[in-house]
Amino acid sequence: MIKILVSIFTIFLASPSIYAEGKYPLDLSQFIEKREQCDHFRGEISGESEIDNAQDINIQLDKYCKGTDKTLSELKNKYKNNKEITNKLNSYESKIESHTTDINSDLFNKYLVDIYQGKTIPPKGYTQQNGIWFDDLGKAVNPPIINFAGSYNIGLHSCGYGCRYYTLTSLIDGKDFSNVLTDFTTNPENNTVTNYFIELFSKPDSNLLQARYYETPDSEDYQDCYFIFKDNKIEKIRNDIKCPIFK
Repeated sequence: MIKILVSIFTIFLASPSIYAEGKYPLDLSQFIEKREQCDHFRGEISGESEIDNAQDINIQLDKYCKGTDKTLSELKNKYKNNKEITNKLNSYESKIESHTTDINSDLFNKYLVDIYQGKTIPPKGYTQQNGIWFDDLGKAVNPPIINFAGSYNIGLHSCGYGCRYYTLTSLIDGKDFSNVLTDFTTNPENNTVTNYFIELFSKPDSNLLQARYYETPDSEDYQDCYFIFKDNKIEKIRNDIKCPIFK
């Protein structure tokens, strides 16, 4: 009987098909369960603090999303030699936790603008289904609210593992200014010189744009650079500080 049990256990460890059946290791299963809940509530964000607080969205985000960036990185390293698990982990966006506490509030306040209070127009190609917004590629996105320069929406879009790009739209008339954000695109397949992972931070009542550059999608070290949106262009506010993408 003991020999039979040992043989079964050996087969369990050696068989790669066990993962194809969805029977992942415990730590991976726990991460997947937590992250799936996290991604669900990320799709429920309205962007209106009163609505989100009433629906306990922020509490749920804190419960299910907090710490998942670090766990994802650790699991990738732990199972780096297991192709099937690696492919599964690569299906999750690397950095989804909010770092708004790290924004330079004093600098944002130097470039304050009035927030448009009229009727807004969603970006072209955006659709809403069951309370969730999707872009023109059918991928879930945050609700198109004013989150930059008084009347603009910066949209974050996924294009695969480690790949993301941003769009910029005037919610007054729907005009697209995404071309000014192309330097902040992260695409490992196309970036032959660098593989910087870039996060953008903005505030509804400021023209300031804070860009955070990570050396790779999984790295913890970063450098912040600051830009101003003026005359429909993005300009660095200090030319004496080199940002990684401009090296």
